[in-house]
Amino acid sequence: MVIVDDEGFRSLPASMAIVRAYLAGASGDVPETVHYARQALGLLPEGDALWRGAAGALLGLAHWTSGDLEEAYQAFAEGQASLRKTGDITLEMIGAFVLANIRTAQGRLRDAARLYEGALDQAARQGGPVPPTAADLYVGLSELCHEHNDLDAAARYLRSSQELGEHGGLQENRYRWYVGMARIAEAQGDLDRALGSLRLALALQPLSVPHRCGALATLAAVLVTAGRPERGLKVLGGVEAACDRYGFDADRLAAGFGVPLGDVVDQAMCAVGRRGAALRAAGREMALERAVDFALEDPQASASGVRLTGREAEVARLVRQGLTDSQIARRLVISRRTAEGHVESLRNKLGVGSRAEVAAWVVEHLPDPVG
Repeated sequence: MVIVDDEGFRSLPASMAIVRAYLAGASGDVPETVHYARQALGLLPEGDALWRGAAGALLGLAHWTSGDLEEAYQAFAEGQASLRKTGDITLEMIGAFVLANIRTAQGRLRDAARLYEGALDQAARQGGPVPPTAADLYVGLSELCHEHNDLDAAARYLRSSQELGEHGGLQENRYRWYVGMARIAEAQGDLDRALGSLRLALALQPLSVPHRCGALATLAAVLVTAGRPERGLKVLGGVEAACDRYGFDADRLAAGFGVPLGDVVDQAMCAVGRRGAALRAAGREMALERAVDFALEDPQASASGVRLTGREAEVARLVRQGLTDSQIARRLVISRRTAEGHVESLRNKLGVGSRAEVAAWVVEHLPDPVG
């Protein structure tokens, strides 16, 4: 056997271990993820900052998935220390975001705030434009302010996030911006706007199972508060069924989104009486995808009397921002043809002939979830 790249050949076992850890994590196999991530750390040289950081991150995420939060924090922090040596501020911000989320899950909100603020301060000290991933840190700070019932500060941080570009952070975290706006709207008593924001969150793709379940649980709670317990119970049934199927604790998952699931169920069951058990059972018959569709089917009424679904409202707002069909397709992670179809359908529904008229209709009739 002729070896052309001796250094690459020596690093092959470690590279294979990282790939195996990643694949195990993607399939939800926590023990295998831990095994291969530790194997990679044992094989990688101390100077390989990037890959040691990646292995540490995989190990930390695996511990987080299994519920061992302190092990998760320590492993991820070690990985973060390695990644910091690369000098990549974007990696620094992503790491701070994950570590702050772990601290939040532990109830250590002040530590979480310090992590968010420290990463933002570091980015500011470097000068130049603020990296788009800072948007996620502002969303995290908004969530912490909401926990302290400081709604003005929570809304201000969400606006700071939006100012970095339309949800400039990681794609998988966009939904948290919408959920944050929904929670503020709910606290202010604007339940229609809260439901609209939650439907926009659910319309995002791709969205992980825990994120979809969390957004659905939040939407169900708002439905119950808004006097629509029948629909709320069916959505909750779908959440419970999905958690059972994928091995999540429904109460714990919902609590992570600020939803006291047991209290919401009790309130809804009390409101509907004997029909409650049947409604909840009907919801449990829905697959997760159907539960999401069911939530999105509930129309969002505009001031003009035209009813838009969550997806239609999102497309309408993107048209208002001046995005082309290609840009809408990239934003929503759909094909250009699908985006063209959405815009054409929207024009027909509104009875207008141009994108400018769609934009004008949005300005006049469609409440902005930024509020």
